[in-house]
Amino acid sequence: MSTPPHEQPIVTSQQIFQTPPSTQPQVQTTPGSSGFNDFPHVPVNFGLEDIGDFNFVNDEQGGEDIKEGRRSLEKRVKTVEAENLSLLKRVDADQAEMDIMKVRIAELEEEKARRDEQNEYFN
Repeated sequence: MSTPPHEQPIVTSQQIFQTPPSTQPQVQTTPGSSGFNDFPHVPVNFGLEDIGDFNFVNDEQGGEDIKEGRRSLEKRVKTVEAENLSLLKRVDADQAEMDIMKVRIAELEEEKARRDEQNEYFN
């Protein structure tokens, strides 16, 4: 035989914080009572599949906004691609300059080594 779990009484925030009960009457929410009389009635058992297609992409203003956004993004992509190409060309040019400098450094190190040998010979 199992014993039922001990049920704790429900404690309200008024009891916790020892605040007096509200003097305002409780508002009963019924359709149309909230002041939004023009708001359409929403059925109780209404699922997302019942909403249907909004066709906001085909809407004249929405479609134009999306087309304008797409044009703006395409323009920005082209700009970034052009900047990227320019930077890649600059990297290639800098790499070529670095290669030339490495060769020049090697030549100067050989020249220094040759002169150091001559200096040792004459000393």
